Amino acid sequence: MTVKPTLLVSKYFDSNIKGYVDKTKGTESFLEEIKQIYGLEKILKFDLGENPEGPSPTLIDELKKFIRNLSLISEYPDSSYLRLREELAKFYGVKLENITVGTGSNELIERISRLWIEQGTKVIFPIPSFYRIEDAILRFGGVPVYIQLKDEENYQWTENTTNELIRTAKETKSKLIWLVTPNNPAGGIIPLEEIQKIIEKNKDCIIIVDEAFGEYIDSYRKPYSAINLIKSGIGNILVTRTFSKIYGLAGLRLGYCVGSNELIKLLERIRMEFAVNAVAEKLAIAALRDQEYIEKIRKKTSQRRKLLENSLDKIEGIKYYPSQTHIMLIKHKSKNLYNYLLKEGILVATMEISGLEGKNYIRITIRNEEENNILINAIKKFFGI
Repeated sequence: MTVKPTLLVSKYFDSNIKGYVDKTKGTESFLEEIKQIYGLEKILKFDLGENPEGPSPTLIDELKKFIRNLSLISEYPDSSYLRLREELAKFYGVKLENITVGTGSNELIERISRLWIEQGTKVIFPIPSFYRIEDAILRFGGVPVYIQLKDEENYQWTENTTNELIRTAKETKSKLIWLVTPNNPAGGIIPLEEIQKIIEKNKDCIIIVDEAFGEYIDSYRKPYSAINLIKSGIGNILVTRTFSKIYGLAGLRLGYCVGSNELIKLLERIRMEFAVNAVAEKLAIAALRDQEYIEKIRKKTSQRRKLLENSLDKIEGIKYYPSQTHIMLIKHKSKNLYNYLLKEGILVATMEISGLEGKNYIRITIRNEEENNILINAIKKFFGI
């Protein structure tokens, strides 16, 4: 017997949204296959924006506690995640009821979409951007209304971008506006003043701000975040962040969303109980408390980014876009660069996403000096330098 999917899902099957990961293959099996094909001992992962330094060393002590007390994995976690939410509320200066947690930003994107997107809902979506958001909009029947960031402006946000967005939102009667800052994949930011302008002109819209890479532009214990706008009393904004990037906890799948009491209450109503595990909660609390380590990562990343930019400046045929994070968008003149790097044991992210498709882009993660040099040397070799 064949069970047919719903019309909504059937339409999605034909949408051809491409991301960085092939869902039909697991990451490990894909890497093992590549190793066998090209006779490689290992593959350097420049693709998914992970922190090459990993999490804070203080988490080792927390893990030792787990070994001594296995009740953390034999018992269900606190279904309210009270301690983690308390820690986040204290860090950002908001109330407990302003926060919900989830299994990474991806799950929060799903929850937001399920709650506010239905067939025909128009969603303002500047591109290029994080493909998973567009993927979710389409799956729930929404209609992305694209605002194209410009190559000649290095895919940076400008005052003109804000004006175009405000005008387009009004003309299309869009219900949601989904922003990503710092931009993924280009690494530029949307100034908070521009976000505030968008909110002021769209009081009947829900504005979602994805800040997955936000910690890379924060100051020490002073987040440069749209969460600050929520603290000022603005009620139609949601901000998502994650522990997957600078905190180095991608494998634990943990993120959070900050918003008004009213919006968070709705998101809590459809949160799956016990989705976040107890180990993830404990380690996230320890990671959040070690802001000295996060500041160290920020400084290291800035230094490594400058060195990488200096090296890329010397390679003809390459253009990189100024980034404020540990990811970097690169445009090149050959369609074969991705496959060549893979043969050399270097996995980067392909950029066949809306706004960049068919234009020879890759996205890289800024890793440690040794690995960055391996990448640069491989690119030089490809271009015959």
